[in-house]
Amino acid sequence: MTWYNGVIIYVLLMEIETTRERMIQFAFEEGFTSQNTVEASQFLDLLLNELYRIQLNIRLYLTA
Repeated sequence: MTWYNGVIIYVLLMEIETTRERMIQFAFEEGFTSQNTVEASQFLDLLLNELYRIQLNIRLYLTA
């Protein structure tokens, strides 16, 4: 794993945490089915999928 992969993962983890906190705040203030909550949830899904993809590629690279 190169140094920039670590940086990318770190930044992605920070964005995941920020988005998660925003989603929870929207859910408390506006309800679980509000447009803001749903959009934050969908964006969080994208971030988590990207993190999974990066981690999978790193594992595949290290085992090749």
